[in-house]
Amino acid sequence: MPGALVVEDDEIIGRILAAGLEEQGHEVTWCVTGALALRAATQGPVGVCIVDLGLPDAEGLDVVRSLRRSHPQAVIVVATARGEAIDIVAGLDAGADDYLVKPFTMMEVLARLRAHTRRLSPVAPPAPLVAGALTVDTDRRTVSVGGVTAPVRPKELELLALLARSVGRAVSRQVVLRELWPDPGRSAQKSLNVTLTTLRQKLQEAATTAGVDAPVITTLHSFGYRLEVDGAACG
Repeated sequence: MPGALVVEDDEIIGRILAAGLEEQGHEVTWCVTGALALRAATQGPVGVCIVDLGLPDAEGLDVVRSLRRSHPQAVIVVATARGEAIDIVAGLDAGADDYLVKPFTMMEVLARLRAHTRRLSPVAPPAPLVAGALTVDTDRRTVSVGGVTAPVRPKELELLALLARSVGRAVSRQVVLRELWPDPGRSAQKSLNVTLTTLRQKLQEAATTAGVDAPVITTLHSFGYRLEVDGAACG
């Protein structure tokens, strides 16, 4: 993982922070001055920075600003004795993600870092749903049959994706309404009927153009719907 930078001139606090981060698997560089910290930040990727504002050679806010410019994706936490509201605002405005007022525990530091790391971690886009000639890509918001794009509207795509996740299996009308129409009244049921009609037409048109069998959305009397695609299951 990217390195961690501790900028703290107090030896006891610096050692505690460095040891706690090392226990979490970070390769830690501990610096007691702002100049050393900015030099260390040029040596490789930095994922976590913990910065004291009361440094012997520099204003800690200037160090935070420099680190934010050089490492825009890093989690920067100010850890200082300055606890006035104006100081907290200044730290956050300088580019810090969080602000801890001394005294604090290592448990709190790690919890804050975990929260920010979860927020900043990239989330992989959902894989397209593929069944036979049908492809439903909820990330790109596209539907194709045999490689031919079906120009679906947002609600049509959502409905098809819901059915495609259970291809070959029945999905109740109640589930469809609950998932796609937050207020499932009479107007929602009418909207569902219209959406089904237009979706079926668009799938058929794309399949005809591609020269393949169209996916079929079967209505199950008094229950719901089932998406049927020749010899395929979505995955």
